[in-house]
Amino acid sequence: MGEISPQTLRQFILFQDLPASLVAKVGAIAHEKRYQKRSTIFVEGDKGDYVVLIISGIIKISRAAANGRVKTLALLRAKDFFGEMALFLPGRERSATAEAMTDCRLITIEETEFEKLLKDIPQISLRIIQTLAHRLQDANRQIKSLALGDSRARLADLLLWMKDEFPAGDGGQPEIPLTHQELADLAGLSRETATRLLNTLEKEGAVKLKSRQVVLSNQEILRKYAA
Repeated sequence: MGEISPQTLRQFILFQDLPASLVAKVGAIAHEKRYQKRSTIFVEGDKGDYVVLIISGIIKISRAAANGRVKTLALLRAKDFFGEMALFLPGRERSATAEAMTDCRLITIEETEFEKLLKDIPQISLRIIQTLAHRLQDANRQIKSLALGDSRARLADLLLWMKDEFPAGDGGQPEIPLTHQELADLAGLSRETATRLLNTLEKEGAVKLKSRQVVLSNQEILRKYAA
């Protein structure tokens, strides 16, 4: 689809501080790809031979547990990047599965080209380290929230965090296309607790439950509960 524009690339923290000549170098080796909702980007165990940057859309990152259940680890959105970890691991295998939750526009950079960028432009390596540090910080916050936080507050906060990432339905209200299990995983709750809380929120008029979907009917109620 041609070279990626400098304006698009500068949305990402990896390239924000680079001079125009280096941004143009990245644009020449990057490729734009489009994925439809619910399509798979890559599967856990696949060879990790490219890095992915999100122009638009939502990507779900998940892993299969030993008992066969699939656990949602994170939702990534525009300006995020992922897939870089496999490039630094023995065997270079994907440690998780990536799935498009909405229609997505992505940028991919092949492994060999990305490694050249890291050698030629050290600032990118520094940005990756900074991003990994932020991810660890977020993980620590989530652990603290799991230990001390209120279950209803975590679920309400999650729903509000996602409200701007999904298009509104016919009623003009945000529709979150996630199952009870996916919401439970992201909020750090059991499936049973998430379902009980969602049913309570529905009775209060905060949400409306559909098949594989949660409609946010009254955000003010959710804000009252959010952490």
